[in-house]
Amino acid sequence: MVIAGNYFNADINGSPIVTWSFGKVLHQAVNTGTYRFGSDFNGVSDALEGNLSFNQLMFDFDSGSWLTNGAWLSMRGNSLSNCWAQVNAGPQTSPPFGNGQNGAESGANTYAQFIDTTGAGGTLDFIPVIIAGTTANSLSGTCGKPISAAWVNPYTNLVVDIYEADTSLPSAPQGRKWIASFTDNSAADSNPAVGAFTFNTTGLGLAGKQIVIAVSYLRYTQATIASVARSGSQSTVTLNNIDLGNYGILKSAALSPASFSPAAVAVGGTATFTDSNNPMSVYRAQTPTASGQTSPFSAAFTIP
Repeated sequence: MVIAGNYFNADINGSPIVTWSFGKVLHQAVNTGTYRFGSDFNGVSDALEGNLSFNQLMFDFDSGSWLTNGAWLSMRGNSLSNCWAQVNAGPQTSPPFGNGQNGAESGANTYAQFIDTTGAGGTLDFIPVIIAGTTANSLSGTCGKPISAAWVNPYTNLVVDIYEADTSLPSAPQGRKWIASFTDNSAADSNPAVGAFTFNTTGLGLAGKQIVIAVSYLRYTQATIASVARSGSQSTVTLNNIDLGNYGILKSAALSPASFSPAAVAVGGTATFTDSNNPMSVYRAQTPTASGQTSPFSAAFTIP
């Protein structure tokens, strides 16, 4: 299920309608479903896919025994103010999980399938932390380590989203405005440990801002192009590393990233389509980047 580009308890101008909405964004979600709330960050209309939500309960689930990793809730790129969702029996109340029917138990059970909670933090390990030493030019933090046991389809690609924090009300930590994304253990991360990161945030304008982070545990790696065969105006493109996250092929008549547009949806790793780009065509494979579990938001951190 995809829920993207909506206003919840907001008018056409993006202002809140009522002080508190008792309705839920998603009521009694099934425990075998997969959900994307917000952007997939695939380079197409990402800024339009985030949801705007004020003063809302978010989600609840139909069972307190969500014990498989076949279900996930990706929640990225949204703008949230005073939205509530309980994830465990403790004081941390932050999206994405709902405090409706069995919401607390569902949240704890689901995160336990993605994140190793046997460390010092226990079940709180699924809440990321911005650590001391973070400045406007360097963000450091920790998050739960992904489970990678053989019986699990491991969600081991950790993407850290930085948001400007919601400070309008004394509500649970949440992001009012998405700022940037970084990947744990990528070239942008100077900390080699899994679940610990330091990113260069120079140029993001973070000085003096209050920020929060959320971490998404993603299953899929980005697809790569294995081969391109050309015959007249027909191209056949074959992908590598598609896993189950096959999104499609983008094409362009130039190398500029802004010029890419969807060409075809790949099925079984190949796609055939008519291509009229002249004098050349550039192809790019694209896999979803919102296909895993998103953590709760961290506590708010004020950048010095």
